[in-house]
Amino acid sequence: MKRLFLIMLSWALITPAYANWSRASLERHAEATARRHEVPAEALKAICERESSWNPKALGQAGEIGLCQLRPQTVALMKGPNWRRDLSDQDRIKLIQRELYDPAKNLEWAAKYLRWMMREAKGDITLAIAAYNAGPGVIRYVNRVKDSMGDYGEPGAMFLPAVDRSMTSE
Repeated sequence: MKRLFLIMLSWALITPAYANWSRASLERHAEATARRHEVPAEALKAICERESSWNPKALGQAGEIGLCQLRPQTVALMKGPNWRRDLSDQDRIKLIQRELYDPAKNLEWAAKYLRWMMREAKGDITLAIAAYNAGPGVIRYVNRVKDSMGDYGEPGAMFLPAVDRSMTSE
């Protein structure tokens, strides 16, 4: 408990991580982060625009935090089960929550998550962005639907109405 108090006190005493970030510097940092993680910079920037309007202090209704509206549980999953095992799960989440208010760290984790979703979506950026927002289950669902389409050819072809030849003039 004493350790948590010291962490919280030190957090309260430091300048907020987002204090000196302009929109232009955030965009430049997003571009550099995207290059480092090999994700499309325009996609990462669009996520920042759509999710938070570039507000590093944004807090979503489901507990999403910062520029890219990441959930602490998602970052905990990416950090792995052995990260900071000296802390309780609750304290680990609190550390991640604070970390996500730092724009640089938020962009870093968002790029890693987007890269993960791109791998899962086999490079399909549209599907990866959908999964970024709704979770990787979206990719599995879309792939199951595609598999169910079988030999119907083009996506959507199975939904075209069949023509009743008895009603035509031929």
